[in-house]
Amino acid sequence: MRELSPMMQLAWSAAAAEAAASGHEFIETEHVLIGMTAVSKALPLAADGLGFSAEQLHDAAREQDILRQVLAKTLVAPEAMRRELRKALGGTGGGPRDGRISRSAACKAVFASAAELSDYKPSVTALQFLKAALLNPGHALKQALEQLGNTAFQLSEALDAAETSAAPAASERLAPGEPKRHHFPSNPLWGKAGT
Repeated sequence: MRELSPMMQLAWSAAAAEAAASGHEFIETEHVLIGMTAVSKALPLAADGLGFSAEQLHDAAREQDILRQVLAKTLVAPEAMRRELRKALGGTGGGPRDGRISRSAACKAVFASAAELSDYKPSVTALQFLKAALLNPGHALKQALEQLGNTAFQLSEALDAAETSAAPAASERLAPGEPKRHHFPSNPLWGKAGT
């Protein structure tokens, strides 16, 4: 798996715990999204438990703030997103085989797509992961978004705005001459907002 931004490292840990606790055999894209919306709970523990540096903590908090702003522009509270994703995923009760849990094929594909969106430099961020998830949303994500008012189109527009207006984190700064990151491509399957 590609290197993850500090926020995505926290989200990844939360996703693995979420998938295991809800009895899923694999970590799904939606588990990662749940983890992304729950990072604020883990930030106070990141320095001690995960050994994050002050810069990593700052970058994670900054990235989490940008994600909150994106969700706020679409009138989606992180708690509501988490609740709807959990409801859509349900709980299987089976749990991972061998006590080990890994990503599903669909989740691996979203990570690969997020890496492409980042131009493979230097790490996958929450915004890139969310963009990639929206490019090809699974059933549970579609269902959750529908319950939240079919916000896929609004989320994509808010992501574009956040990407163009946010200054890069210390770990995301481009060297002189490096190409800018991709913007979110339009997806004709979404249609207009609210459809």
